[in-house]
Amino acid sequence: MALSWLNHLCDTLICHGLFLLTLWLLRDIWKVWRYLQAWEQRYQRFLAQQQRAQVRAQSALPGLAQAPACAECQAEAGQPQSLAPSPPPRWVKRAPQGRPREIQPTWQACPFEACRYYGWPGLGNLTANGHPNSARPRQWHCQACNQFFTETRGTVFYRRREAPQLVRQVLTTLAEGLNIEGIARLCQVEVETVETWLKLATSHFEQLSVYLCHHLQIEQIQLDDLYVRLRAAQAQTRSSRRCAWLYNAFDPVSKFWLAFSLGDRSLATVQRLVHRLTSQLNLGCIPYFLTDGEASFETAILTHFGQWQEITPPDQPQAQPRRRWLPQPNLHYAQVIKHRRGRRLLYVTSRLVFGRLEILLDTLATHGWSLNTALIERFNLTLRQHVPALGRRTLALVQTELTLSRQLTLVQTYTNFCLTHAALSLPPNGSSRRSSPRTPAMALQLTDRVWSLEELLLWRVPPVGSRSGTGGG
Repeated sequence: MALSWLNHLCDTLICHGLFLLTLWLLRDIWKVWRYLQAWEQRYQRFLAQQQRAQVRAQSALPGLAQAPACAECQAEAGQPQSLAPSPPPRWVKRAPQGRPREIQPTWQACPFEACRYYGWPGLGNLTANGHPNSARPRQWHCQACNQFFTETRGTVFYRRREAPQLVRQVLTTLAEGLNIEGIARLCQVEVETVETWLKLATSHFEQLSVYLCHHLQIEQIQLDDLYVRLRAAQAQTRSSRRCAWLYNAFDPVSKFWLAFSLGDRSLATVQRLVHRLTSQLNLGCIPYFLTDGEASFETAILTHFGQWQEITPPDQPQAQPRRRWLPQPNLHYAQVIKHRRGRRLLYVTSRLVFGRLEILLDTLATHGWSLNTALIERFNLTLRQHVPALGRRTLALVQTELTLSRQLTLVQTYTNFCLTHAALSLPPNGSSRRSSPRTPAMALQLTDRVWSLEELLLWRVPPVGSRSGTGGG
């Protein structure tokens, strides 16, 4: 009796287990069916979206309906355009009496605005007048207005009591990469004195850059950005940002540092950089561009190198043409995109934005290069060595963007006009067994010799309108 009851209990349990297993399998089958049904619905919606996107792409017009706005261009549009003045005739010298003058004022000009030869160098109206009171600066005499002036007028050294050698040493050391506090200890001057000299020098170099760096014929330009940390004091008292972004424009052929823009990571900062580039380039010059994958580069380049074109809708051939802002036909621009996982580089891809890829590759192949931004990244390493505040792990930080901008202006002039580059050296010719070193400014034919920092500080910048003289060559 007990054995039969036990067998009946086992049969009941087995039946209940099979019933529960069947219910569990039916539940899983129902879940799978619901998942497949939802997946099919999502796939149908995806196909419908793709079809609608294709229809929109076929019917949509290329380009932009409105040109992107640039604050620098709008500010210049509101200013009246003044015509460049014509140079006066060359000064007719009188018959020389006695020993002829051996010093030729090729880069000096009359600084008096009332004079007819104001701001025009190399026209023969100046003569040397020695060193009055045994002073080091030379005195010049303008024969047109019969006035005298020293060669330091309009420069950093004008009416300064400091020795020019000390000022040159401080600024050269600062341009080579030593921080301001270290220079003050090394040269036994105050930190405020170094900052004052830096302020005067950068103001002079900005005028020098405007006067010399114009009508440039550039083949290609690489753009990149750098992350800059600021001191915490600025973030607590003056600004809410503890960092800044430095955008650079670099010519890989001549190694010339064209322009930079310092600010936050926004489109306005990149627009300011590209606007400075367009003010330096020759009329009609459209270089090739290489950047990373940042979207603001594409918008800024399209803003300054685009044009209005009349486009007819492809699905409406009888419709009236519409105006669209499109890149110019000679604009070729590609992006090099680096894919990372954390700080680890996974792979690199390239994307053609404007123009034709084969033209870019052929141009790069003439120099033995490939489609990458390695040259401007190498320049960023050089820049970090010359500006201590740009170092990755450094204590030589700056508190304000203005101080950093002044140091960058000093280093920009120093690297372009004073430092020679090994890749730019000319091979030895028949008369000389040594190669001829060249600076980036010499490669762009802005000058014909290597300048010293003291010569740049002494060179008085003529007015912007008078550019037909000999300049600084």
